[in-house]
Amino acid sequence: MDRSRFSEDEALACLASLPGPPAWVHARDSVVPLLARRRAQAPIGEPVSVHLDPGVSVSFAVDLGPLFLHVTGPLLRAWQVDVAQVARQAIANLRARAQSIAPDSAVRARVGLTSLSVLQAPDGWASSLVLTPDLLPRWFGAGPRILIAPARNLLAALPPQTDGRLVRWLREELAAQMSDALDVPALAWDGARLHCDEPATRPGRASVGRAVAARGRFPPRGWRPPLQGARTTWYTLPPERSVR
Repeated sequence: MDRSRFSEDEALACLASLPGPPAWVHARDSVVPLLARRRAQAPIGEPVSVHLDPGVSVSFAVDLGPLFLHVTGPLLRAWQVDVAQVARQAIANLRARAQSIAPDSAVRARVGLTSLSVLQAPDGWASSLVLTPDLLPRWFGAGPRILIAPARNLLAALPPQTDGRLVRWLREELAAQMSDALDVPALAWDGARLHCDEPATRPGRASVGRAVAARGRFPPRGWRPPLQGARTTWYTLPPERSVR
């Protein structure tokens, strides 16, 4: 399904057609995990969230096509399920959806002299794959890699020896340009497990810029676009889908 074809009117029509929150038996197969955004939207109610390996904040939503119905405390009580059950179901659904991404879907790109692989998903959730690290070899090889997820439908793998300042610069620069930017740190992947690859106190954009200017090494040359005919584009912004 091409999510980009949904218009705002279609999303509103979908919302208006709902007689009420769907029952758990009908919603469970459409529950998806959502990584924390930098510029949070304002959904109705307070979405429940948990911290999942590799140490990222995750909320949940029912994917209704044109929009997301965020999972809140009242909705959990109506479903009579707990957040752990929702989390397990959401990850299981993510694993099922991941099978739709062909092994050759990652696009090679380059920033300066550093090569990287960029992955997107047809339905706009590639970043969530950090929650299933055992599936990552399907698209990025055996590892190790440094992974960044600066936006909802953008997951990029860089060589493990990539300078940490370049990793932070790239993640910050991409996030600054995306309306769906995520608050996810860089992650080190050893081929099987993921862990945070940044210090607890991350420098802000200004301090990163001063350090970069002092060394005179960044910013590097701009992105080299994917080869003509690549299966995915460099970045396709997913539609804004949220029940506000």
